[in-house]
Amino acid sequence: MPNEGIKLIFSLQTNLSFLIRTTEGKLTVLIRNAKNKYKSSTTLIIMLEEWIKQLADALDKFVAGEQLTEDERIMVASLIYATLKHLKDFDEANEKLKEVEEKCNKNLDELEKKLDELRKELDKKEVEVKEKLKTLDNLIKIMEVNPRLLPKN
Repeated sequence: MPNEGIKLIFSLQTNLSFLIRTTEGKLTVLIRNAKNKYKSSTTLIIMLEEWIKQLADALDKFVAGEQLTEDERIMVASLIYATLKHLKDFDEANEKLKEVEEKCNKNLDELEKKLDELRKELDKKEVEVKEKLKTLDNLIKIMEVNPRLLPKN
Protein backbone atom coordinates (compact mmCIF):
# COMPACT_ATOMS: atom_id res chain seq x y z
CA MET A 1 0.00 0.00 0.00
CA PRO A 2 2.83 2.52 0.52
CA ASN A 3 3.49 2.58 -3.22
CA GLU A 4 -0.14 3.19 -4.22
CA GLY A 5 0.50 6.89 -4.83
CA ILE A 6 3.47 6.18 -7.07
CA LYS A 7 1.56 3.45 -8.90
CA LEU A 8 -1.34 5.83 -9.38
CA ILE A 9 0.98 8.54 -10.70
CA PHE A 10 2.69 6.12 -13.09
CA SER A 11 -0.71 4.80 -14.17
CA LEU A 12 -1.86 8.32 -14.89
CA GLN A 13 1.37 9.10 -16.73
CA THR A 14 1.11 6.03 -18.93
CA ASN A 15 -2.57 6.40 -19.69
CA LEU A 16 -2.86 10.18 -19.84
CA SER A 17 -0.66 12.98 -20.99
CA PHE A 18 -0.77 16.09 -18.88
CA LEU A 19 0.08 19.30 -20.59
CA ILE A 20 0.66 22.12 -18.16
CA ARG A 21 1.50 25.48 -19.57
CA THR A 22 1.31 29.05 -18.52
CA THR A 23 -0.65 31.31 -20.81
CA GLU A 24 -0.85 35.00 -19.93
CA GLY A 25 -0.32 34.33 -16.25
CA LYS A 26 -3.04 31.72 -16.04
CA LEU A 27 -2.21 28.11 -15.39
CA THR A 28 -4.01 25.99 -17.92
CA VAL A 29 -4.18 22.27 -17.38
CA LEU A 30 -5.16 20.20 -20.37
CA ILE A 31 -5.81 16.54 -19.73
CA ARG A 32 -5.76 14.44 -22.87
CA ASN A 33 -6.47 10.73 -23.04
CA ALA A 34 -3.47 9.06 -24.67
CA LYS A 35 -4.96 5.59 -24.88
CA ASN A 36 -8.50 4.34 -25.08
CA LYS A 37 -8.01 2.20 -21.99
CA TYR A 38 -10.67 4.09 -20.07
CA LYS A 39 -13.96 3.73 -21.92
CA SER A 40 -15.84 5.71 -19.29
CA SER A 41 -14.90 9.15 -18.08
CA THR A 42 -16.31 8.29 -14.65
CA THR A 43 -13.41 5.89 -14.04
CA LEU A 44 -10.95 8.67 -14.81
CA ILE A 45 -12.83 11.11 -12.60
CA ILE A 46 -12.85 8.63 -9.72
CA MET A 47 -9.09 8.07 -10.11
CA LEU A 48 -8.42 11.81 -10.15
CA GLU A 49 -10.64 12.35 -7.10
CA GLU A 50 -8.74 9.63 -5.22
CA TRP A 51 -5.40 11.14 -6.21
CA ILE A 52 -6.53 14.62 -5.12
CA LYS A 53 -7.75 13.18 -1.80
CA GLN A 54 -4.38 11.47 -1.26
CA LEU A 55 -2.59 14.73 -2.07
CA ALA A 56 -4.81 16.66 0.35
CA ASP A 57 -4.22 14.10 3.09
CA ALA A 58 -0.46 14.24 2.53
CA LEU A 59 -0.53 18.02 2.66
CA ASP A 60 -2.55 17.95 5.90
CA LYS A 61 0.03 15.59 7.43
CA PHE A 62 2.86 17.86 6.25
CA VAL A 63 1.23 20.94 7.78
CA ALA A 64 0.57 19.05 11.02
CA GLY A 65 4.23 17.98 11.15
CA GLU A 66 3.47 14.28 10.99
CA GLN A 67 5.80 11.69 9.49
CA LEU A 68 5.24 11.27 5.74
CA THR A 69 5.71 8.19 3.62
CA GLU A 70 7.94 8.39 0.57
CA ASP A 71 4.92 8.74 -1.72
CA GLU A 72 3.50 11.54 0.40
CA ARG A 73 6.86 13.34 0.47
CA ILE A 74 6.99 13.17 -3.33
CA MET A 75 3.45 14.56 -3.63
CA VAL A 76 4.06 17.40 -1.16
CA ALA A 77 7.43 18.25 -2.71
CA SER A 78 5.85 18.35 -6.17
CA LEU A 79 3.10 20.65 -4.95
CA ILE A 80 5.59 22.97 -3.22
CA TYR A 81 7.81 23.02 -6.32
CA ALA A 82 4.87 23.88 -8.58
CA THR A 83 3.75 26.61 -6.19
CA LEU A 84 7.22 28.15 -5.98
CA LYS A 85 7.62 27.91 -9.75
CA HIS A 86 4.51 30.00 -10.29
CA LEU A 87 4.89 32.26 -7.25
CA LYS A 88 6.60 34.90 -9.38
CA ASP A 89 3.53 35.03 -11.64
CA PHE A 90 1.30 35.46 -8.58
CA ASP A 91 3.51 38.26 -7.24
CA GLU A 92 3.44 40.03 -10.60
CA ALA A 93 -0.34 39.71 -10.72
CA ASN A 94 -0.60 41.15 -7.19
CA GLU A 95 1.64 44.08 -8.17
CA LYS A 96 -0.50 44.80 -11.23
CA LEU A 97 -3.61 44.57 -9.08
CA LYS A 98 -2.14 47.09 -6.63
CA GLU A 99 -1.30 49.44 -9.52
CA VAL A 100 -4.85 49.19 -10.82
CA GLU A 101 -6.20 49.80 -7.32
CA GLU A 102 -4.01 52.91 -6.95
CA LYS A 103 -5.18 54.25 -10.32
CA CYS A 104 -8.80 53.60 -9.39
CA ASN A 105 -8.35 55.37 -6.04
CA LYS A 106 -6.70 58.32 -7.79
CA ASN A 107 -9.54 58.51 -10.32
CA LEU A 108 -12.08 58.22 -7.50
CA ASP A 109 -10.44 61.13 -5.66
CA GLU A 110 -10.51 63.25 -8.83
CA LEU A 111 -14.17 62.39 -9.42
CA GLU A 112 -15.04 63.27 -5.82
CA LYS A 113 -13.32 66.66 -6.24
CA LYS A 114 -15.25 67.32 -9.46
CA LEU A 115 -18.47 66.26 -7.76
CA ASP A 116 -17.80 68.67 -4.88
CA GLU A 117 -17.16 71.49 -7.37
CA LEU A 118 -20.39 70.67 -9.21
CA ARG A 119 -22.31 70.66 -5.91
CA LYS A 120 -20.90 74.10 -5.06
CA GLU A 121 -21.92 75.39 -8.49
CA LEU A 122 -25.38 73.89 -8.03
CA ASP A 123 -25.72 75.60 -4.65
CA LYS A 124 -24.74 78.94 -6.24
CA LYS A 125 -27.26 78.43 -9.06
CA GLU A 126 -29.98 77.56 -6.54
CA VAL A 127 -29.30 80.80 -4.66
CA GLU A 128 -29.43 82.77 -7.93
CA VAL A 129 -32.70 81.10 -8.95
CA LYS A 130 -34.24 81.81 -5.53
CA GLU A 131 -33.21 85.48 -5.80
CA LYS A 132 -34.71 85.74 -9.29
CA LEU A 133 -37.92 84.05 -8.15
CA LYS A 134 -38.14 86.46 -5.24
CA THR A 135 -37.61 89.40 -7.60
CA LEU A 136 -40.30 88.08 -9.97
CA ASP A 137 -42.67 87.55 -7.07
CA ASN A 138 -42.11 91.15 -5.96
CA LEU A 139 -42.72 92.41 -9.51
CA ILE A 140 -45.98 90.45 -9.70
CA LYS A 141 -47.12 91.95 -6.39
CA ILE A 142 -46.28 95.45 -7.61
CA MET A 143 -48.20 94.90 -10.85
CA GLU A 144 -51.19 93.54 -8.98
CA VAL A 145 -51.29 96.62 -6.78
CA ASN A 146 -50.68 98.98 -9.66
CA PRO A 147 -52.47 97.67 -12.81
CA ARG A 148 -51.44 100.76 -14.84
CA LEU A 149 -47.96 99.25 -15.14
CA LEU A 150 -49.31 96.32 -17.14
CA PRO A 151 -49.06 96.56 -20.93
CA LYS A 152 -52.34 97.46 -22.65
CA ASN A 153 -52.31 94.52 -25.06
